[in-house]
Amino acid sequence: MLVLDRSFDALHRRYERLLHGTLNWVPVTAVFSLVVLGHIYFLYATAKSELAPPEDQGIIISASPGRAQLDAEQRQLTTRIVYETFVKHPETDHVFQLDIPGRRSPAWC
Repeated sequence: MLVLDRSFDALHRRYERLLHGTLNWVPVTAVFSLVVLGHIYFLYATAKSELAPPEDQGIIISASPGRAQLDAEQRQLTTRIVYETFVKHPETDHVFQLDIPGRRSPAWC
């Protein structure tokens, strides 16, 4: 057995004994639970109302893999569906769409 495996097994056994002993002692578990529950109010009261940073611009960049030889009608239909999907959200300020016909999808798609 490797040294790392023996060390991890020893750590696992010690943690298991400590956790088992702590959970079997009800006063410790109850006090810890009350401390955590009591601090939830303070965490909520001091949280910012806007969790997103102001520099977040909400930009979505997507690439749609598909055949490079889509005809114009199919490409317009696909473009329209994508546009309508983004616009239906009330948070949407504006949509900028770029369609490059005949271009193959990138390898990471």
